[in-house]
Amino acid sequence: MHPNEEKVITTARHLMQQQELLDAASWHSAYSDLLQNYETLVAEFNFIAKVSDRVYNKMQKVNELLHDKKEKLEVAQQVILKQNMELSAVKTSLERLVKERTNELQEAYNDILAINRELDGFVYKAAHDLRGPIARLIGLVNLANLEGDSEQYLPLIKTCAAEMDDVLQRLLQTNIIKQHQLYYEEIALGGTFEFILDELRALGHLHCEVKCFACQNKTLLLTDELLFVIAVKNLILIAAKHAQESPKAKIALHVMETPNSLQIYVHYAGGIITDAMREHLFDLFFRFTPKSDGLELYSSKLAAEKLGGELTLVSSSAEETIFGLILPYNWPNAARRVPRVDLP
Repeated sequence: MHPNEEKVITTARHLMQQQELLDAASWHSAYSDLLQNYETLVAEFNFIAKVSDRVYNKMQKVNELLHDKKEKLEVAQQVILKQNMELSAVKTSLERLVKERTNELQEAYNDILAINRELDGFVYKAAHDLRGPIARLIGLVNLANLEGDSEQYLPLIKTCAAEMDDVLQRLLQTNIIKQHQLYYEEIALGGTFEFILDELRALGHLHCEVKCFACQNKTLLLTDELLFVIAVKNLILIAAKHAQESPKAKIALHVMETPNSLQIYVHYAGGIITDAMREHLFDLFFRFTPKSDGLELYSSKLAAEKLGGELTLVSSSAEETIFGLILPYNWPNAARRVPRVDLP
């Protein structure tokens, strides 16, 4: 309660109590003082009310200003948040692009290293394998010149020339596989296996018994015939060479069909392929048997991978070695034939 308000109320009560005791002049004088105090109190209240209104209006304006500032800050925060999110997205995208580019460069660098290793090995191997037949040819020619009768040396010279031609053909085969454009056509498995075995026998590479299981001629496969023949032929060839190390040399071909793949397993009894050999088994020019030229498994795996398949060593023991050639099984009507483009 305002001090003057309390004073006015107290004075009014006292005046009411003294009304009968005071004379008229004293009572009117006291009442005038009370009225003046009351008017002063009213004036003070009015002043306080005006001041309060002004303060309230100013506070209202301050509140409105603060609210406006708050809204602007919220908008600014949203803009900053959006910009931060955009910057974060850009940063993530840049990091991904840098990572992808780095991986591409690393892959390209690894490919270059692999190509250089293959090239170095190819040059060394070509020089090494060709030098033997060439040296024998030179020796036979010199011997024929010394003796004067060259006819008896012609079969030997022909054999050396055939060896050189075989080495060159097999060295060039890897390049043919890499440059070959895929051409899908229907082939009969049984007839294709017979063709491969007859060719290996004609070349003198197959001296052991070969049995085919589930190789039915009516089974059709949509594939690239050239790469298929290279993959299977080289696999049988290395099996024949490795099997010669066993007194019971024989080879068995097991063909299995699944909805998605054709699986060819080559079984033979030969020497054990050790764990140390497995790491480099499919490398170019790696020989795990003395009779190998180091190209059979490499060429077979290269052709299989270009066909979308794989070549693996399933197992190897003293009793038996098994290689598995898994190729995607394309049904005869599953794909469109691609026009053949012959290599130059």
